Order: sequence, then structure tokens, then C-alpha cells
Amino acid sequence: MLTPEKTEFIEQVLHKGRIAIGQSTLTDGRTSFYKVHLRRCDGTFSDYMGRVYADMMRDTLGHRYEFEAVFGSAFSGIPLAGAAATEISRRTQRPMRYAYDKKKEPPKDNLTGDEVDDYISGWLMNGDRIVIVDDVITGASTKRRALRTLEKCASGIQILGLYVAYDRQEVSGVDGGRIVDTRSAITALHEDEGIETHFLITATDLLEYNIRRRMGQDIARAEEAAIIKQLQAYGTAEAKAEVERLMTA
Repeated sequence: MLTPEKTEFIEQVLHKGRIAIGQSTLTDGRTSFYKVHLRRCDGTFSDYMGRVYADMMRDTLGHRYEFEAVFGSAFSGIPLAGAAATEISRRTQRPMRYAYDKKKEPPKDNLTGDEVDDYISGWLMNGDRIVIVDDVITGASTKRRALRTLEKCASGIQILGLYVAYDRQEVSGVDGGRIVDTRSAITALHEDEGIETHFLITATDLLEYNIRRRMGQDIARAEEAAIIKQLQAYGTAEAKAEVERLMTA
């Protein structure tokens, strides 16, 4: 369901050059018919995104922000972690540390000292309570890699949640383009890793916006076609049902 917050995000972020229509192949072999590019940053965008993520964390964890660090899942999560930490520091008037992985998993457990620096940058301490941020969730492979990196580089870390702006509503398991796990990425992370995922908008939210607010425009039709094609190929059962509802309403 569209809300004022979702509509603002679509108009202020997604529809300002951050949706690319075109076919590509993702690391798990699935075909992607569009991409969301939230790593395209400037100062105004970073300030806005900091507020978006800080608001999500406030609504789920409370206004005191009782954790020590924000962790960005590489690569798109890196600027978002910095933006969120900056906004939380502004709101709480206390330092909020942030860190990020380097998109490679350590080959062994219990790394220390300089070994950690090869896999994590920023300021993270053993025993920290942290939140993880990223721009989009598709199949969750990058999130799983970040979790393995955290396990091997920092002991006693408590992860309070994963925060993403955009849920593509796709199945979690794809191997060589073939679906091997029909669970949503969010469900798989919860069941397999114990991680709660929070998001702002979904693919079907964007589809609904285009159908209702931009009907007949060429760019809206192109986005609609790409989202529908994506969800028909790799969408969860719930997402496919929502597409059917929207197209017949």
C-alpha cells in the first residue's frame, strides 16, 4: 500500500535517475530487467537517505538508537551507513560509529589486528550492537557474505536488524539462473540467520505508483514492463499475486 513516505521516496529518489531499465545478469545467474542505483550520491541525497534510514531505525528500535555502530553491506551500503550514522549522531548528540565490509569473505575464523583490516574498514568493536544497511535486497547473497565476514572479524557482535530501502520481492535461491529456493530473501534471512529485515518500499509499491500516478507516460510503461517481467521470472508467490491484483483492479 502506498503511503506518503513511500510516494516521497519514489519521487525524490527513484525517479531522479536511479532506476535503469535494461537486461543484465546478476552474480547468482538470474536475469535482471532493471536496476535500482542508490549508490549515486551527492550531499543532498546523502542527507535525505540518512533521514530515511534513521527514521526506519527509530520506528523499529526506538528513538534512543541503543546500538553502537551502523554497518554497510558493500558496496552500495557504504555511503548509506555513513549517512545514517551522521543523522543518528545529529539526533542523539553522541558519536555513532560506522563500518563496512570489502565484499570478500575471510578464509578463516577469529581474525585479529591487521588481518581484520583486509576485510572490514571503519570503526567496529567486539561486542558491539549494530544495524546493517544496504540499498536493495534481491537474493540476499551479499548480506550472507557480510554476516560471515562479521562472524570471522568481530566477536560478540549483536545484529539488531537489516535495513534496506527497496525490496525487489524476489526468491532467495537462484543457481545459474534456476530457482532453487522459493522463499523470499527476507524470509530466508530470518529463518536461516535469525535476521529481521526492514524496508521502505517494494517492487509492487513502485508498480502501483506507476499505474496510479503516471499512467500513460512512456517511462512509466517501461518501468511497469520491467518490474512485471522481473517478478514473473523470479518474484515470490506473494509478489506475483500482488501484480495480478494491481493489473486487474
